[in-house]
Amino acid sequence: MSNSLKQLTLLIVILLITSLVGYFYYEQPYHAVPIHHTASKQHWLTVILLPLDSRPPCTQFVEQLAHMAGIKLLMPPPELLDDYQIPANKLELRRWLSETSGQADAAIISTDMLIHGGLVASRLSSGTVNDYEDTVKLLTGIHQENPYLKMYVFNIIPRLLIADSQENAAFQTKMLKYSVLKDQISIFENVEDIKKLTVLDEEIPVIVIKHYMSMYAQNTQLNLTLMNMVQQGVLSGLVIGQDDGQPFGVPNMVKEQLQHRLIQAPDLADKVFITRGTDEVALTILGHLITKSYQTQPRIFVKYSTIEGPHITMPFMPNTVEVTVKEKINILGGLQVDHADQADFILYVHIGTSNSKSI
Repeated sequence: MSNSLKQLTLLIVILLITSLVGYFYYEQPYHAVPIHHTASKQHWLTVILLPLDSRPPCTQFVEQLAHMAGIKLLMPPPELLDDYQIPANKLELRRWLSETSGQADAAIISTDMLIHGGLVASRLSSGTVNDYEDTVKLLTGIHQENPYLKMYVFNIIPRLLIADSQENAAFQTKMLKYSVLKDQISIFENVEDIKKLTVLDEEIPVIVIKHYMSMYAQNTQLNLTLMNMVQQGVLSGLVIGQDDGQPFGVPNMVKEQLQHRLIQAPDLADKVFITRGTDEVALTILGHLITKSYQTQPRIFVKYSTIEGPHITMPFMPNTVEVTVKEKINILGGLQVDHADQADFILYVHIGTSNSKSI
């Protein structure tokens, strides 16, 4: 393996490890020059980042790793971004994205930022129908004006628990049970579960249930629209992340529906990905972009610190650690191998539990 490829692969593995942190804790020349190259002499690629929100995992981590890779990262002015429960300035961000799109080779774009103003705002489903439509029109318009810009978009399936608003607070626990039962009944059709759901239907206000289900319906429709945009060549790629969840729940039903759509469209296999998580998605897309640019596939052997490690389901996750690791390697374009002597790198994963608190 050449030194340049080793350096690239090391960067990709670092990106992978950093991506996984979101679950476990809350210089060589460019070989494939883009057709429309806007990078300066100090950088081999210029990438726009419209982050999910203003927190370090979504902004600073991406910026630092881009710097390590020799990539120039363009981000919006901080004053336009969200401030925890204060949504971002969506209109100004759309204007900034449109004006900046001609200055880059690629873009990593959060639709939740464009539609809702950030992750927290998306949990309240702050975006209107016009926000959804305007975002799709904006992305289409940017592609028409800058056909060489590679746009990678990510959209988040809302979390299982309803948002922490005053009107929702009294029904969070019951809506959690409602969501879980919805999924379980769709799979098992257990009579007792159906009875429990009927009781919850009577105890929870209709408006709360309607808003909850409508949020997922809108999200599903947007994801299907974005998939179509990838097929049409408007978008270069799409990553659908899943916010906090459990093994059962309406979000999992949405994910299954979208995965079924992917099965019907084999041409999207290496362009559309569904994964669990939110904060690390932009980082993962950056790794995917680098791997695609260098046209390489690093071989990775995953080593867990304990036998039970890969089979553990972490808090707020709908699946095991092993499933998550495989998803991230797949998105990055890596190849997971079965033996260490087949690998370019070994990814060591430690899961802290009551039985294994330290490495």
